[in-house]
Order: sequence, then C-alpha cells, then structure tokens
Amino acid sequence: MESSGSSDLIRMQPRLRGPTDPSLAAARVCYDHLAGASGVWMTDRLRERGFLNGRDAFNVSTEGVRFFESRGLDMDALTRLRRPFCRTCLDWSERRFHLGGALGAAILQRIFELRWARREERRRAAVFSTTGERAFRRCFGDPCVDTVAL
Repeated sequence: MESSGSSDLIRMQPRLRGPTDPSLAAARVCYDHLAGASGVWMTDRLRERGFLNGRDAFNVSTEGVRFFESRGLDMDALTRLRRPFCRTCLDWSERRFHLGGALGAAILQRIFELRWARREERRRAAVFSTTGERAFRRCFGDPCVDTVAL
C-alpha cells in the first residue's frame, strides 16, 4: 500500500509546546500577570524564600506579607478585591506554575510602573530593559538583597 506522503510528514513532525516566539517564552502577560520563564523564575524564588506556600494552590506567608508590603503593595486592599487574591496559573511554555490572581497582577503592574519592563504594542510579550532585569532579579532572587522596592 502506498502512502499519501504529506499526511505521513504531518504525523512525523513533533508537536510544539508553548510559544515559538522566544520573547513570549521569556516573559509575557498572561491575562494580567507575569508568565513565561521570568514569571516561573519569580514564583520559584518567592517559594524558596518562604513567601509563598503550597504546591497546587498558593498562600502568602506572614513573611511574604511583610515582603510585599515593604515593597509598596497594599496587601489588605488586594485581599478585598472581588477576585482570587493569590493563585497558581499553569504556564504553557514552562509547564510549571507562575503566580496569578490579584497579587500576581499587582506585581506586574508595579514592574510596568517602575519601567523595569514594557509590554510590546499589540502583543503579550513583556520586554525587560537591562536595568529592569537586574532590578527584578535583585528584588526577587537574592534573600540577602532586600533593598530593591517593587
């Protein structure tokens, strides 16, 4: 039996997972919070530092509340919004969780306000400046460097 040719090629091609655009894989807006490698990295650092607890659902620890408040986020106001305060969101490029909910949205908004990153026009990509990337990494990554405000 002869093969149709083109249908065999389609079956043999691997399925792509997540975005093929490297800028979307690096950092992007997922609804209203940070996603991609940067969003997952931030979430991992917050969990490592004990600011977020939980595996399939996130809770903010007492230390986490202090951390976010010291960076100018109004945690009381965020908990009173008519939406989930802090939740997991499965990242479609990393296949791991990033931070969603009101807290995730407030962090991304603050990142944009500080001009650490900007959203590309008519796209979901979030592009960090060199200085912004450094500030972002210092703010969330190193537990010894708690001087960078959000």
